[in-house]
Amino acid sequence: LNGTISAAGRGPEDGDGDESAAGGSGGSIWITSGTVVQPGSSQVSAIASVRSGEIDFIEGLGTSENLAVAQKGRILAPGGCCSRCMCGGGGRVLTEVFQGAMPRNIISSGGCFRDAVKMDKDGCRCGSAGTSAFRKLSQGRWRRWHSSAPQLRQSPAESRAWLPRWIWNRHLLTRQSRISSPDGVTIVRIDNSHAVSLAGTKLAQPTPMSAFTERVVLHLNDAVVVPFEQDPSWSLSGLSLLSDQVGSTIRHLGPGPIILNFSVPNEGLELAFSSTLEARELHVLAAQHITLRQNAAIDASAALLHAITEINAYQGALGQGEGTFELRAESALLGSGRLTMATVIVEKDLVIKRGSRFLSSQRRCDQLPAPVMNPCDSLMASDVWMRNGSIVDNVTFDIVLASKSGSLGFEEDSEIHAAAILLCSSSNIVVGGMINAQGLGCPPNRGEGPGAPPAESARHSENHGLESKCGGGGGAHSGNGGDGVPNKSPSRCIGSGGTKYDGWWASDNSGSAKPSKLPTWSASGGGGQSAGAGGGIIWVHTHTLELASNSTCFSARGEDAAAWADGARDGSGGGAGGSILINASFILGDGHFEAG
Repeated sequence: LNGTISAAGRGPEDGDGDESAAGGSGGSIWITSGTVVQPGSSQVSAIASVRSGEIDFIEGLGTSENLAVAQKGRILAPGGCCSRCMCGGGGRVLTEVFQGAMPRNIISSGGCFRDAVKMDKDGCRCGSAGTSAFRKLSQGRWRRWHSSAPQLRQSPAESRAWLPRWIWNRHLLTRQSRISSPDGVTIVRIDNSHAVSLAGTKLAQPTPMSAFTERVVLHLNDAVVVPFEQDPSWSLSGLSLLSDQVGSTIRHLGPGPIILNFSVPNEGLELAFSSTLEARELHVLAAQHITLRQNAAIDASAALLHAITEINAYQGALGQGEGTFELRAESALLGSGRLTMATVIVEKDLVIKRGSRFLSSQRRCDQLPAPVMNPCDSLMASDVWMRNGSIVDNVTFDIVLASKSGSLGFEEDSEIHAAAILLCSSSNIVVGGMINAQGLGCPPNRGEGPGAPPAESARHSENHGLESKCGGGGGAHSGNGGDGVPNKSPSRCIGSGGTKYDGWWASDNSGSAKPSKLPTWSASGGGGQSAGAGGGIIWVHTHTLELASNSTCFSARGEDAAAWADGARDGSGGGAGGSILINASFILGDGHFEAG
């Protein structure tokens, strides 16, 4: 292939007088050959950057040294465009060979105009990306195809009888190239980087995509894809969301789940710079690995992520504020995440990277005393997906991090924030940052033993002749809340603090001192408009707990009430401290625990 094969869409002439004229879409190209040879194929492996639409295809290919090579051997099916920026979508290209790699210089992007950004006020958008696909044929398949290929003397109806249905069925072509490959895996690429090079982040319409009924390796590059089915299930041997400039996106808008089902073996799931997976419900099953690069994100209301080897998300983000995530892998490196709930279970090591913030967006006031048990036992033994954090009777955990045979590591300056946290490791847990449930229990004025709100007293000030006011009481938990004091006197307002209700209960056998319940009841908030909330729950089970520095902190403190200096208008009470439960053979290091 020393020239150009083109089925590019055309744009109307600017001077034709028809203001409603628009660009046409790219067409279809199907190449089946023993091999495809292009000039410089051994030296140039990347797809060259070629601009589409009414822009010269030669422009922007690269340096003068490789320009002469890069402009040869092109396969083009981009959409057309014009100065009015009504652009066509990209076409579709299928290349089948007996040997060799995927051809370079395949362009099937949407059409776009050079001044698309300037014309944005007119609603200017680029066309959506088309598809390019590549697969290798086995020797037997090649011979069968060659012997059955149509001759020129055959009628059109006779000629198309041997075609795969997807190539001639117009309905399927308007959705995507549905390709099956019994002799090998098909590579499908959706690349809109050339349109993006003209329009920046002002991308075109998304590319609709039907479900893959047989396994494919799917590559997106600066493209936006929306599944066509309401509940899509894709069979994949690899999925890469690539980024030349702005990143790629798969966005599922339906109410049901999108299921990304990876065959074994596979190339895994990778999200490059600024790429995103967005869905109400997302299932990623049996990916070899799941990797999020810088600023990449997985955002879903509910997500099940399963990797055979590693989940590496420390450069990206899991969740964007709301969502229930469950992750399972051999090992995991995690960075930032903003979630409602998260459960991460690994076989070996789980590490929260330095400076990361893993946050749950909710507080809890619904916990009750838990039975005396080890919650990690059932968690480690079970392969059942746990969607609601209910591992222990009466207690629901918001963040669960567990290693079956390795360690949990929290690097320096890392932070975990949640109302109820469970950490499990059969080996050791090393904490160099903060495990924090401070102020994430019952909100102010709520709980089993909240503090009383500020109230007027009968005492009068001798100096001002004004009534004094009792401050709000502190919230209670395993101990009584502190009483408030009048704002004109140092004496206490007796009884304004909450009454204790949680502790180490005796068993039904009065002769035994063994407790029958653990103090996991939600801590109560203080009384008043500017009162503090109660603390949450931190539960740790490991052989060795190491506090790696004197800045290491486990905190389930109650929240302070707002001070007068900070604008509070009443003397409110602080929240009660929560619970920190630790089951370990050894506790080492210089950190500290706070539950007051």
